[in-house]
Amino acid sequence: MQEAACRLLARENLTPDDVSELANLCRQQGATPHSPPKAPSLPASAFSARTAGGALRLNSISEVKGIEALNPRAPLTFTGEPLTIVYGGTGAGKSSYVRILNNACGSKNRRKIFGNVFEATAPQSCKIGYTVDGAAKDLAWRPADGLQAELAALEIYDTECGHVYISAENEVTFEPALLAFFQRLVDACAAVDKLIEADLAALPSKQPVMPAEYTTTTGAAWYGRIGVLTSAIDVKTRCEWLPTHKEQLEGLQARVAAKNPAEQAKQLRTRKTALDKFSYELNALRDGLSDAAVSALLQSKADAAAKRKAASEDAEKVFTAAPLDGVGLASWKLLWEQARAYSVGVAYPEKPFPFVADESRCVLCQQTLGDDAKTRLQSFEKFVKGELELLAKDAETALAALVKKVPAVPAAEDFAARLTVLGLDDETVTQKLREFRDGADTTREALLTATAADQIAAVPAAELIADVAKLSGELEAKAKGFDDDANKTDKTGLEKQVRELEARKWLNEQMASIDGEIARLKKIAALNEASRLTNTTALSLKKSELAQSLVSAAFIQRFQDELKALGAARVRVELIQTRTSKGHVFHQVRLKNAKIPAATADVLSEGERRVVSLAAFLADVAGIDTDTPVVFDDPISSLDQDFEESVVARVITLAKKRQVIVFTHRLSMLTHLEDGAKAAALPARVVAVNREPWSAGEPGETPFITRKPDKVINGLLNDRLARARKILTENGRTEYDIFAKAICSDVRILVERLVEDALLNEVVRRFRRAVHTQNKIGQLAKIRVEDCQLIDEFMTKYSRYEHSQPTEAPVPLPEPDEIAADLTRLQTWLKQFTERPVPAAGAKA
Repeated sequence: MQEAACRLLARENLTPDDVSELANLCRQQGATPHSPPKAPSLPASAFSARTAGGALRLNSISEVKGIEALNPRAPLTFTGEPLTIVYGGTGAGKSSYVRILNNACGSKNRRKIFGNVFEATAPQSCKIGYTVDGAAKDLAWRPADGLQAELAALEIYDTECGHVYISAENEVTFEPALLAFFQRLVDACAAVDKLIEADLAALPSKQPVMPAEYTTTTGAAWYGRIGVLTSAIDVKTRCEWLPTHKEQLEGLQARVAAKNPAEQAKQLRTRKTALDKFSYELNALRDGLSDAAVSALLQSKADAAAKRKAASEDAEKVFTAAPLDGVGLASWKLLWEQARAYSVGVAYPEKPFPFVADESRCVLCQQTLGDDAKTRLQSFEKFVKGELELLAKDAETALAALVKKVPAVPAAEDFAARLTVLGLDDETVTQKLREFRDGADTTREALLTATAADQIAAVPAAELIADVAKLSGELEAKAKGFDDDANKTDKTGLEKQVRELEARKWLNEQMASIDGEIARLKKIAALNEASRLTNTTALSLKKSELAQSLVSAAFIQRFQDELKALGAARVRVELIQTRTSKGHVFHQVRLKNAKIPAATADVLSEGERRVVSLAAFLADVAGIDTDTPVVFDDPISSLDQDFEESVVARVITLAKKRQVIVFTHRLSMLTHLEDGAKAAALPARVVAVNREPWSAGEPGETPFITRKPDKVINGLLNDRLARARKILTENGRTEYDIFAKAICSDVRILVERLVEDALLNEVVRRFRRAVHTQNKIGQLAKIRVEDCQLIDEFMTKYSRYEHSQPTEAPVPLPEPDEIAADLTRLQTWLKQFTERPVPAAGAKA
């Protein structure tokens, strides 16, 4: 609230960025309530603009760009006179200047400043000149800059003050500035709270509803108590789902579902037996491919190879002279042993092999053996039955025995099917078992061909075999549970345990949403704390308290006094405080002693509402003891002659103490103000604003009817006639006639003003109802016949140019020299007449 107050004092209205930043500040403080940011201090002069003290004077508005239809070439200036009257016709740009001041000083119910909606305009900006405590300053201002603190004391009354003086129901209302500040602060809190409420609305609960069957479990009770204080450890303790929980639940569910517990126990033990066998086979596979078994087989391979090499070298010596290659090889040995079997069993029974007696034949080719053949066969037999060959055969036999002992590894498909049959559905265990099988298969294949240990990969670790054994033990425990169930009939306890575990499993499945709900509740708690910071109860109470003080009997009396001063005492209204609601303190001008309930706006006329709102405004201004400007924009709109004159008198009185600037389009208002200022000996200045082809709001010459006759004559002689001469010389008579006719028309108006202001000494004037005789009518004694003749001469001469001219004898427009001579005659006459003394009584003028 202090940050919002500082911003409101600096800028009057908060921007969307301000509201967003304040909401972020609340969110930050809501998230860390124990370490709030340091609150800013309100400036010592926070409300000084509304209290006695510093003097403010408005000097000018210049360099206006892109603001509505304004684009003047000259500045609108306010000089040292207490009263400045800015006169201009409808659409001349007066209200646009007022709106600039409205937004720069933070007036009530400011209207947004647009660019020129009919043209592409430049960026909006202007320069405001003012003086504060004697120091002149120039402020480069843009509508986006909003309130300027040094201009906040500027008071403005215009038709758009309805937010303050006329309610939405067209009832007259009033709210003092300090209360309005409190209201803006309340509105700022509401705007910030709206953003926070949007944050809260964007955080709906996504927490699933626990199934009804678990509502009686301890898990459901905990689930219902989840809040901002629920810790991660608590969530883990309540929601953790381990393999042991799964096994426990499945076991309990099976026990509850079992109709024949004894049969279930039997099936479990059957499965246990199969698991034990499977475990035995895994152990055998592990042992058969252990490092010791692999080492023994490789050593046997090496021994057989060495002995076979020795026997082969011996055979090479024997068979070197053999006509054919390959003698001594395994194929040859097989042929030799078959030949031996045929010889001793069929061809030469009971005869030694090879049989080489006379006439003996080869048992293979049936030819008679020669001496070389007999010798060769005997050497072959000697080799086969030699010691080295026997050692080689023994080593090879031992190797074959070891190879036979290498355990077979089941095929992958068979192994997977075995796992399914055994009911091993734990993916972690089955994956390790498959890896063990695959590793064992790789080791076995390599072992059969390898000659060194580094050619064989080790079998994967077999700790999982213990898991199988553990599972077997668990099956036995389950079987015992079924044995116990076989002796019982009530399963209520089992069912309760099942629901507890099922509730835990459900909670485990919702862990992500539980974590999200806790995070959401923490955000909501922080946002609720942030929203609490925007609570306006204290502001509303303080505003109501201030309203009692500020809208006091003295203020109400000032309001009544202003009504009387404005000639509206007959309007039966009173200013009262109506109600207080969420920081809104309502004050209304209501009908006084009305017998029938009715809205003020329904009874008062438009003019009465106008004068009553002016009374409320002036009562507020009169209650502030400060030397600051007051600006009126057409204050007498909708007022009749009586009210108009009363308003003028009140404005003149106000201008004696403060700078007053009145924007008006009414000549009657201008006349009344000039007369009132003159009567009060109050310096006043009239400024005209015109709508030119390039821009509205262009300061320029005031109309003749607003200027003194001597100044009009000087302007015609020194400016208008000089331009007329130049046009005649450079452009010719046709263009000169147009310009000269306008001058002649203005001369005629000048003569009329001479009659009112000089000849008749302002005793009677147009737009003024009163006839002023005091200290004036005696001057009429100065009038001579010659004066009347002069006026009549000029009225006759210069009226001719206002009428349609005859075709055959048109009246020519006078030359510049002729007009100059006439103006000089009028100037001389005015000076002489003004200085002419009033003749004594009875004497001739």
